[in-house]
Amino acid sequence: MRESLRERLQAKLRSGRGASITFALLLFLVCAVVGSVVLAAGTAASGRVSQLAEADRRYYAVTSAAQLFRDELNGQSYTIVREMSKTDTYNRTYGDSIEDSLLSEDQVYSLTFQQSGQPNDLVRGSSLLGDAALDLVLGRTEDPMDSSRYASVYEHIPIFEPAAGDAEWPTWSKNLTVTVGEETDDLPVVLVEVTMNKQGTMGFTYKNKEESGEGAFVLSFTLTLNDPGTKVYEGNEVETEDNFVYNDGKIEHSKVTKTKVSSKTNELMWTASEIRNGAAEIGS
Repeated sequence: MRESLRERLQAKLRSGRGASITFALLLFLVCAVVGSVVLAAGTAASGRVSQLAEADRRYYAVTSAAQLFRDELNGQSYTIVREMSKTDTYNRTYGDSIEDSLLSEDQVYSLTFQQSGQPNDLVRGSSLLGDAALDLVLGRTEDPMDSSRYASVYEHIPIFEPAAGDAEWPTWSKNLTVTVGEETDDLPVVLVEVTMNKQGTMGFTYKNKEESGEGAFVLSFTLTLNDPGTKVYEGNEVETEDNFVYNDGKIEHSKVTKTKVSSKTNELMWTASEIRNGAAEIGS
């Protein structure tokens, strides 16, 4: 009986049934730990992917806005023509010599302002570069499109001309807000800051609305004004004579009109640089 009990105890100690249960519990524990680690990593990665997608969305909005403006403005040109027609009227008397006595002087001024490829004259406020062209050529203090000012506008020296010297050029800047995409989308907003110096160089800086630091995307390009020097045209004086008065078959006097047309033309065209990182720098 004692021997039989000993044999049964030794057989129990050598049995593997308990070990299989222990191993199963250990394997379950390992799987649970690995699963929790994988789940945590997946959750974190999902958050990072979402952040990257939003960052890409904002970056491409800034890039698209900058590219759209650059393609649209590159090579645009504007022509501003100031013209003066001067008419002097004389009374011409005939005797031993011919003498002209001035009766009246009249000057008629006109202003033509046109964008290349556009059929009609532009007006202030109709385009960004159009306003810039008017300010550079005709001045910024008053409305140059007011016909009552055409006489002073004709004599005005464009700010970029050497003859303008150290003429004052207050800070020239404009701020725009741009959305890129369909109106139905929840679109990121892009801020555009435009500046211009007295040489006509313009800087365009694009960034995400109300963002700064590491989260901000800032891109820029510049527009360089090609030589817009003033071309002056002085027409020949054209004389007409009529209203002859005769005495004893000879001309006693007549009315003489002398007309001369002069013009000043400025052709302004901007060339865009490549888009780069950072804010635009154009100098003073």
